[in-house]
Amino acid sequence: MEKYINSKGKRVIGWDEILEGGLAPDATVMSWRGMKGGIEAADQGHDVIMTPESPCYFNFYQGPQNEEPLAFDAYNPLSEVYKFDPVVSTMTPQEAGHVLGGQANLWAEHLALPKDSEYMIFPRLAALSETLWSSKEKRNWNDFTTRLFSLLKRYDYLGINYAKSAYLVTASSTADLANKQIKVELKNEFPNPDIRYVLGNQTIDHHAIKYTSPIAIKETTVLKASLFQDDKPVGKTYTDTIVFHKAFSKKVKYLTPYNSNYKGDANTMVNTIRGSKNFHDGQWQAWLVNDMELVIDLEKVESIEQVKVGALESQGAGVNFPIQVKVLISTDGIKYTQVGKIIRPYTVNAVPELKDFKINFQKQNARFVKVIAGNLKKSPKGESSWLFVDEILID
Repeated sequence: MEKYINSKGKRVIGWDEILEGGLAPDATVMSWRGMKGGIEAADQGHDVIMTPESPCYFNFYQGPQNEEPLAFDAYNPLSEVYKFDPVVSTMTPQEAGHVLGGQANLWAEHLALPKDSEYMIFPRLAALSETLWSSKEKRNWNDFTTRLFSLLKRYDYLGINYAKSAYLVTASSTADLANKQIKVELKNEFPNPDIRYVLGNQTIDHHAIKYTSPIAIKETTVLKASLFQDDKPVGKTYTDTIVFHKAFSKKVKYLTPYNSNYKGDANTMVNTIRGSKNFHDGQWQAWLVNDMELVIDLEKVESIEQVKVGALESQGAGVNFPIQVKVLISTDGIKYTQVGKIIRPYTVNAVPELKDFKINFQKQNARFVKVIAGNLKKSPKGESSWLFVDEILID
């Protein structure tokens, strides 16, 4: 095949899988499964185009998954794209000479219109262009971000549907169970960002509080935050409702063990910290084929009337909502009474979704609350089904 292609005045370029069959003499390798294939090809004297999935695949998410249009389930933010260097530091000068450059890829299975492609490409393409076309000494992320605002104005003028994901404020929370509070850390991709926030129903404007350190929250409230520029909020406002409930920080006994690949931490089910559509965020516990069955000890008899089970569905990844949820209560941990049940049929759902399955009942006194969530077991395609749960809320 190479001889035929060469006879037409062309050269063979192949994905790094062509290494597995032995390279044709003049073949160029496009290394997509990391940099390893490119390093190996350069060592053999072949030209290389570096295009590793991370960070060169622009069909990956570039901002918080909850805030972004549907994309492939991985993460390549603007700042990581800018860090990319197609020449690996361990290469000899001769090997480095075989690196022709880098390449961005945008696979279109989730893209319907040109504007959807624009959203995924810009401004990540600007970051990749600068890092590939500049000497290492001249690359400076801080400087790039100051120039980015002018570039985005040009995109506006040209009518390009670019992503504003880099503006977004993201939050990571930790539970301080000893002090019955959580601490929320706010971040942004830009260096030394001017992030401001408000609590409750206040408006996010120039009166907002400047973020300087993690925010301690001890009661149910709404948190809003935004990146500011010139004393004005820019980009989409981050909003989250943090709910403290009667099961917060209480003991959980697992009657069916969760999968070791998605185990959260010892308090995941009762720490008020909710999971995102990114099920690798550390806030989910998961069961493969098995049902979830657990008991929460409220430590004393409480009057309760509602239990909510937070779940994720991402059918492309084999994650499905529970097909039923049951709640049973007890005052002694021995004799249980069922107080509510939800049965739901499986339905096809192409889009990742977060949902709280709510069971309401007349006020009852209980200390122990048993929750059973039924796993789909097998998808219609015959694949083993995952069940993901992030929080059990009791009130």
